[in-house]
This record gives sequence, C-alpha cells and structure tokens, in this order.
Amino acid sequence: MVLGSGYDGREVLSKIEDRWKTLADFIVDLKKKNVNVPSKIVTALTCCKSLINHCKYHINNRSESIEFQRIITQLTRDVLDIESSLIIIAADRLGEKYALEWSMKLEEKPPGIKERIEVDAIDQSE
Repeated sequence: MVLGSGYDGREVLSKIEDRWKTLADFIVDLKKKNVNVPSKIVTALTCCKSLINHCKYHINNRSESIEFQRIITQLTRDVLDIESSLIIIAADRLGEKYALEWSMKLEEKPPGIKERIEVDAIDQSE
C-alpha cells in the first residue's frame, strides 16, 4: 500500500483494524472447529494489534511521516500474509467452501454477484 498525499491516516488505519478484527474472529472460529492455528500466526496477529495501537496513539501528530507510512505498509503486508495462511489452513482442514466463506468476509466490500454464484456452485457440487 503506497500512501499518497491527502490520504486520511485514520481511515486507512480503521480499515486495517477492521481486517484485524475479522482475522481474530477467523482464528477463534478455526479453534472452535478444533483446527490447530500455528502460534507463529497468532503471534504475528498480536504484533499487528500492537502496531495498530501504536499508530492510533501517534496518528494526530505523525500520520504524514515516513515512519507512519512504513508502519502502515508493513501492517498491510503482515495482515495479508496472515489472511493467506489462514485461508490455506481452512481449505486444507475444513474444505474450500468454508475457506471461501471466510475469504468473502475478509473482503473490504460486500461480495458481488460473481462471488455469490461461486458459493452457490460449491453448495450444489457437495
């Protein structure tokens, strides 16, 4: 994620935090289904939350700084890595339908008609 001038640091951080919350819910759901989530992933997600909180604290006076932009870029990368790992684990252990459902929950926008058709096609094939 490259942040240009005129971006809203609060908005960007809010989107990352929303994604973080959904990933935390994803991990809880996987654990409820007795799926082992590697501690490396849980630790990475915890570190992301620490960085999010750090950014929230400093956003008023530093959101235009290079340091803030680097942290946001790293956070985005880390969150996407965690998401990819969880989707792979979910697909391997609980099937593609379950993984697709969580993938759709993690999208920034509501799923469109194409995604709904894909889920319906999976439903019919099972």
